[in-house]
Amino acid sequence: MSQSPNPAGPQVAPLLALATKALRAGRPADAIAPLRDAALLELSNAIIQHDLGLACLEVGRVPDAIAALQRAVAGNPRYADAYFRLGIALEKLGDMGGAIVAYDRATKQVPPLTEAWFRAGALLYTIGHRDGAIGCFRRAAATGGGTNLGPPWRGAGAVD
Repeated sequence: MSQSPNPAGPQVAPLLALATKALRAGRPADAIAPLRDAALLELSNAIIQHDLGLACLEVGRVPDAIAALQRAVAGNPRYADAYFRLGIALEKLGDMGGAIVAYDRATKQVPPLTEAWFRAGALLYTIGHRDGAIGCFRRAAATGGGTNLGPPWRGAGAVD
């Protein structure tokens, strides 16, 4: 959550508690409203935006997921997991070029991110860029299994 003093902080905590309860119960749809409200109170909080995007992605609200994940990477341009999830969302929407760019940005933040290299390679191959695909597959293989980004829920799911 936000480290700086924020008058919205006391309002955000109960919303994140509701979202946490829903996420831990395996109900991402029930987490969307409290995460959305928390995100509106803390627009620059990349973690909340990420979790909102991930919850939307989990329930198939791909355009909403993309919007939230774009806000997450705008708020923290070094947020590899947000770029990775944005790539997945763009891929689901059929925007292969945008997904490749998002995966590329994820790997620039966390170079041994095997799955991002593999997904970028698969998309490049699909659109006919064989040499680029082979390069991505080689990078994926060179990671030796890659870096685990950790649990997908960064903020709300991590709150006790």
